[in-house]
Amino acid sequence: LTNSSGFGLDNVTTCEVFDFTTQLWRYVHPASPFTTNPHTDPVYLDGSLYWLTDCEEEPKVLSFDLHTETFHVICDAPFAHVLDPWSVTICILDNRLCVSKKDWPTQDIWSFQYSNKTWTKMCSVDLTQTFSWLGEPQWSLEPIAILDNHKLLLQGRDYRGANFILDLLTNSYHLLVKAFLFPYFRLLFSIFVFRLILLSCYHPFVVSHFKKSIFYAFSCSVMLYAYQLYLVFLEAPLIFITILHITSLLV
Repeated sequence: LTNSSGFGLDNVTTCEVFDFTTQLWRYVHPASPFTTNPHTDPVYLDGSLYWLTDCEEEPKVLSFDLHTETFHVICDAPFAHVLDPWSVTICILDNRLCVSKKDWPTQDIWSFQYSNKTWTKMCSVDLTQTFSWLGEPQWSLEPIAILDNHKLLLQGRDYRGANFILDLLTNSYHLLVKAFLFPYFRLLFSIFVFRLILLSCYHPFVVSHFKKSIFYAFSCSVMLYAYQLYLVFLEAPLIFITILHITSLLV
């Protein structure tokens, strides 16, 4: 499903389905009546895909039935006036369709009731309680699952993303994993620059012009000693900690 209005096409969206019988892609007609929010991924539930539409004033929930290959507008979202498309998300919790909207200092989560086509507010996340882990999040938090019937697992969606649990009974917050790789990426970049400077000392042009200079010899010696210290005290522990972190995420 592609929002194609920006490419000068007639339909606001273009949908293609891959047919395993013919091994070909084919267009779905009619296409979606609304453009979808490009910052949220679709979710799957009971044979259909669901999106939030990219409607600023009155966002809607759009579905695509995979059996009939037809689009349907299920209902309006339980919120309006979405100025920031990053502030909303759609998810599946406890086998129910849910939507969420961040409006600092809280983020509300609603659950859809199919029986009467209404929304029920599930909870409100106090973002000030997670400020030490996430700061003020740029995007809405991503609800992932409900554990043990009352523990809501959430994840930050930006580079500071952390996994934490909100206990819906006690309204308490518990940190699981805090993302700390991003500062190390910046550190690794500085190390990369350091290596470039070290290698430049042995570039043929530099060697041919400055090899007789005492300052050049002294600089090379200092750089080599600094590089050895960096290998022992910085890069080795950094790689070790990074491997431990990745392993903890996989276990």
